[in-house]
Amino acid sequence: GMALLTNLESPVDSLLSLKFTIINNAAFSREDHRRNFELDAQVRYCVLSEKKTYRLGVVFLNILPSERVYIANYIKINALIRNPIA
Repeated sequence: GMALLTNLESPVDSLLSLKFTIINNAAFSREDHRRNFELDAQVRYCVLSEKKTYRLGVVFLNILPSERVYIANYIKINALIRNPIA
């Protein structure tokens, strides 16, 4: 899943269709540099973050194993870049 910011309040358990692109500048291969996603998601929480801004937590419903691996690797690689091991 993921967290996202929106200006619309969404009730818990609402279903969403999400389209987003991940650009991974740390990817070794050209084909892994950019990946588009179109996923269905379900709202798990919705909290007012700032004035008229809501933070949603969503879980993906139809994610393929290869998409899950891509996202997990993106998070791992970029966490290491921001917090290098000393």
